[in-house]
Amino acid sequence: MNYHHKSDIDEDQTIDASKLNDSLVLCVNRIRAAFSNLCKTHDETFCQILDEIFTSFLATHKSIRLLLKESYKDQDYAPDAKSLTREQIEKVFVLTLILDDPSKWIPIYFKDDWRRLYKFLYLTEAEERSKLLRYASWQDELSQMLEKMRANSFVSDQEKELIEHKFKNPGNSKPAHLAGVEIPMFPMPRDVINKLSDPHKKSALLRWHKEYEYLCGYSHVGLDKFSLSSVRKTKLTDKDKKEFFEIELLFSTFYVSCIAGASICTEAWRYISRFDPDLSKSADFLKAIFDYWAILSSSSLKGKLFWDIHASHVFPPLVGNSD
Repeated sequence: MNYHHKSDIDEDQTIDASKLNDSLVLCVNRIRAAFSNLCKTHDETFCQILDEIFTSFLATHKSIRLLLKESYKDQDYAPDAKSLTREQIEKVFVLTLILDDPSKWIPIYFKDDWRRLYKFLYLTEAEERSKLLRYASWQDELSQMLEKMRANSFVSDQEKELIEHKFKNPGNSKPAHLAGVEIPMFPMPRDVINKLSDPHKKSALLRWHKEYEYLCGYSHVGLDKFSLSSVRKTKLTDKDKKEFFEIELLFSTFYVSCIAGASICTEAWRYISRFDPDLSKSADFLKAIFDYWAILSSSSLKGKLFWDIHASHVFPPLVGNSD
């Protein structure tokens, strides 16, 4: 279903990017603190992976801001910042799916990650260097490290054997003793949507996927990556070129990362609220996230859109509507 805005924002208002950034950091850190309390009754692996996602989100957001800051001196930095926003959106998909069914998706997440590490570090790089004497001890140490990681990644002996077989025999059938063995892969963003049943989650992720698909043009070196160079070569006025740079590359890039941060915090609160019905325990977070969404939805049409199709269906009535 297509979304249509029913009201506009004030396009002349000014927003302090530093204050907006501080609001994002506050929301993420408060939801991390809430998960820390929740982890007293939850699995340690669950807590670890959630904290890593939140930590990684803030780190990538900081990288985006650094690139955007540098782009004022050299505009060629801006498209790379745009590429990083695609990763922020991927975190929305990963976190949403994991929290939808942690017991199912966390083991798959770990197995998929170990499979990639093993294929590259051991079956590829270690094999390439296997005849070099100075790498002999390194190969043994790497094997031991990967075995320890395998024990923590839920990968069985037969699953490891299947990974090796597929790597060394691409396209060939599995041996008979591995016939019933499969290595499930953590789904890509579009497939994540098909794994969900909640219509509001699906609706939000379908719209996020449109952002993701567009930004793939930057990450996959499509013509979008060179749009700034193309604009420079046009006969547009310097004012128009500056406006394109600020609106399409600076403003939109920063805001997409900010809105993605609001979305992961929203999904995280949805999960926590199932175990913490007493809203007073999360009142500090609710105040922070409501204030944050209020800024996003009043200063950005995209922020308003994601409030309407996502956050407004998650938070309790006391939060109100941002229109």
